[in-house]
Amino acid sequence: KRNIELLFDYSQAGNGYGREIHRDSDERLIVFLLYFNQLDKKSEGGTLDIYNYKNKIEKNINPQPLYEECELAKSIKPDSGKLVIFLNDDTSFHAVKELKNSKLTRHFLYGGFTLTSGKNPFIKSKKKMHTNFYIYY
Repeated sequence: KRNIELLFDYSQAGNGYGREIHRDSDERLIVFLLYFNQLDKKSEGGTLDIYNYKNKIEKNINPQPLYEECELAKSIKPDSGKLVIFLNDDTSFHAVKELKNSKLTRHFLYGGFTLTSGKNPFIKSKKKMHTNFYIYY
C-alpha cells in the first residue's frame, strides 16, 4: 500500500529559462505539464525536449545524464491547452531548451502524482534524485 498525493504548482518562465536533462524525483510516479499559452513567433526554445538514453543495458543510470549520453527523441512546443503526461521511471529523461528572444512569458502548470511513503516501483537505479518535496516527509 502506498500513499500518493497530487502535487502541482503554477509556474512562469521567461527568457533565459531552461532545464538540463533529468528525470523527476524518486517520489514522483506520474508527471504532467499543462501549458496555458503559446510563445510568440520570434521566440526560440522553451520546448519540452524528450530524450532516449543511449546505453540501453546500463542498470544504475544517473538521474541527470550528460547530453552526450542521450539522443533527442521529441521536441514539444508549448501551446495553449496542451497537456503532456508521462510515467517517471529510470529513463524518463526530459529537459527544457533555453527560452530566448521571447516577448511573452511561458505559463504552465507542473506536477504529478507523488509518493508520500514507499518506493517508486518504476525506479530501479540506486542513484537517487530528490526534490525539495522530499524534505517534508
